[in-house]
Amino acid sequence: MILTCVQQRAAADAIAEELRALGGKAWVAQFDVRDAEASRAAIEQLLAETEIHIVVNNAGVVADAPFPGLTGEAWHRVVDTTLDGFFNVTQPLVMPMVRRVGRIINISSIAGVTGNRGQVNYAAAKAGLIGATKSLALELASRNITVNAVAPGLIDTEMIASAPIEGDPRTCPCAGSGPRRK
Repeated sequence: MILTCVQQRAAADAIAEELRALGGKAWVAQFDVRDAEASRAAIEQLLAETEIHIVVNNAGVVADAPFPGLTGEAWHRVVDTTLDGFFNVTQPLVMPMVRRVGRIINISSIAGVTGNRGQVNYAAAKAGLIGATKSLALELASRNITVNAVAPGLIDTEMIASAPIEGDPRTCPCAGSGPRRK
């Protein structure tokens, strides 16, 4: 298993050690998915050490603001992390997968399907990821590579720790299925 991070290297290393202790193989690569050169270099290094058959694109950040107050920096940080990250990680892996088999799983969000107040940038990025997923799935289906997106509702993570949550189950279809923050 390959774990990637842009921050929290110690946490990724700890998980890798746990996997190795259980008899698995694990690698850790630290790079910013928005950086095309760093992404490609890290992926080339990993491919030199192991085959990669499955990729889970789960990079995401939030920079919430009402649209009139949304800065260009906040727009690009969110959109670039999701969409450039998808491209920078997935594109170098497609041809190696074509030679064997592959699974590409993109973590989108319910916000990309329904929209969300104060998250125009996040909803746009996640909706774009859904569109890219659909198109790439059509492109790679004949090559024994599946491409799917998962669009969960709110998940209690550090990313949403400071987000205002209204608790409306219509905006989070799974509102009753997981732990709730107070």
